[in-house]
Amino acid sequence: MKRLIVLLILILIGHTAALGDSTWKGDLGLGIVTTQGNSDSQTFDGKFNISQETETWRNSLSASALFTETDGESTAERYTVSAKTNYKFTPRDYVFLNVDYDRDLFTQFDYQFTESVGYGRIWIKTETINLDSEIGAGGRQSKIKDEDDFEREVIYRLASNFRWDFTKTATFQEQFSADFGEEFNIYKSTTSLAAQIDNSWTLKFAFDVKHVTEVPDDIENTDTQTSATVVYKF
Repeated sequence: MKRLIVLLILILIGHTAALGDSTWKGDLGLGIVTTQGNSDSQTFDGKFNISQETETWRNSLSASALFTETDGESTAERYTVSAKTNYKFTPRDYVFLNVDYDRDLFTQFDYQFTESVGYGRIWIKTETINLDSEIGAGGRQSKIKDEDDFEREVIYRLASNFRWDFTKTATFQEQFSADFGEEFNIYKSTTSLAAQIDNSWTLKFAFDVKHVTEVPDDIENTDTQTSATVVYKF
């Protein structure tokens, strides 16, 4: 599976080299919260995204890290990496290949790999509004905590992305995905509001929800995260 991630990253880099008139765009977000008093806690939230769009290709690579420590003990720790490439065979229709890596130390798994391929369509594309949706299938490999075995299953994927630039400096975005597996389903949603400070800096508020249908008794089905980050665009 690691080879598949490396291969996909190399494909993205190869497209950049082959299409000399295209450029990558990216952003780096950072949020740090420290509280003191009855309890001492520190939270770090970092996100990195790069993307490229040409007439026929749309490529992206993103990574995130979340770490919370309360009274000297880790209470949240999660790392994610996602790589994706789309080939547009019409101005509105495309096929995609997507690979995700998710490591959350407070779930029943050490880490999970998910890979999927499928069809996507851009339903709305104007100067201020974009809406696309996807349907596909693939596989999911979950490393069970404290065990040597992997849980392997076929998945079916639905996803959508809505973006609305309702002013010249403010953007609302809603991203949703659902992975339906043989053992359990995973639903993810990210709702965000971004306000541009200047050409390079943006203040972003986001609300993330992750719901897993089947979990052990001592683990919650739903995790939520509310964040405020300063984002640097390059």
